[in-house]
Amino acid sequence: MISLRNIAMLWVTLLLIAISVAAVLASRALAVIEINKLLDNELQQIALNAGSGLYTGIHQLISHMEDENRISVQVWDDNGALIHENPMAMRLPQQPATGFHDLIFKGKSWRVYTANDGKHTTQAAQRWSARTEIANHTALAAAVPILAALPIAWIAIILGVNALLARFSRFANELAERGLEAKEPVLASGMPHEITPLISAMNELIARHKAAAEQQKQFLSDAAHELRTPLAALQIQIDNFHNQPSVDAKDAALGELKAGIQRATAMIRQLMRMARLDDGAPGSQTIDLRETLMTVVSDFVRMASARSIDLEMEIDESASTEIADTEIRFLFTNLIDNAVRYSVAGGRVIVILRRSGPDILVEVRDYGIGIPVTALPRLYDRFYRAAPPDIEGTGLGLAIARKIADRNGFGLEISNNIGGPGASATVFIPQST
Repeated sequence: MISLRNIAMLWVTLLLIAISVAAVLASRALAVIEINKLLDNELQQIALNAGSGLYTGIHQLISHMEDENRISVQVWDDNGALIHENPMAMRLPQQPATGFHDLIFKGKSWRVYTANDGKHTTQAAQRWSARTEIANHTALAAAVPILAALPIAWIAIILGVNALLARFSRFANELAERGLEAKEPVLASGMPHEITPLISAMNELIARHKAAAEQQKQFLSDAAHELRTPLAALQIQIDNFHNQPSVDAKDAALGELKAGIQRATAMIRQLMRMARLDDGAPGSQTIDLRETLMTVVSDFVRMASARSIDLEMEIDESASTEIADTEIRFLFTNLIDNAVRYSVAGGRVIVILRRSGPDILVEVRDYGIGIPVTALPRLYDRFYRAAPPDIEGTGLGLAIARKIADRNGFGLEISNNIGGPGASATVFIPQST
């Protein structure tokens, strides 16, 4: 299992080490530059001021120096004769040109400065190892505080990370102790601001879960309530069937019983479809809109004919398209079923497929009893029925139609016809769908 503490400590430690190494290298580079300037000036001064008249006893003052720290000083006349040298330092060959030079002599690296005034040539030299030693000591002096700060910083980071993780632990415990009925959002107090979006997303997820649970609870309550009536009616019809004295009366009661079973079965199918729409994922299969619409309309020809209703279609061939099959068939089935049921005998139902700007429209228009104005806001409520009691229905058809339309990104509008009887249901299908 990945540990946030271990990852944080690893990266922070590596960062501190990298910073320390960079600081040491930078300190050493700067020290080398500055020390070279200082010692180069020192060599210049020695070469310009040393001479053969120096008291020889003065050399005893520096006899305790290490060899690499001794500066070699030599002076030649204009004939090339050596007239002065530091007796305690190594004798180096005279350089042919004036100025600074780097020289390797007897396996040692030297920094040399040569000056000439026309009569004398003066040369002063110092080992590179002396300069390197000074630079290393300077860099080490700069690095010691940084290296000493590493364990202190490490401890501080541990304390900070532990404090942060303690907040996460308290937050996790509070979340684990929440009951299923808790309605308050998860509080983000005391948490880092980087975690706030995560907590907000969790609250949104909890809200959606709560809404889904409430929806399911309401659905079960409504379903139980709505099924109670047809089941009670079936029980009454069964009792009537047993109490009928003659075969003909029993046949009539049996017909009513079969019709009641069919109504209960239709409601159960509607309930199951609504449950699938609530829980299932959209389908990926595509269907031809025109062919699907024609198939659905043909399924209602017999029902419309039995009620003396003219069922017509108007199709714009340019509006034919393929769409995702997420129970689209049931969307049009419910709309056409409502139109046929709520039309009066001898009435008319028209199903229109056409193009309107960027959208494809499917309109189901009837010339029946229409919809009460007070019922329009509740048309999509589950188990709500605006029809007269003598017209059969479950109150789920338009709720299912709205659910299917929303899942597919379709628009759905239902309204009374303007200037005439009946109502119209229009499905707006975006062309990109």
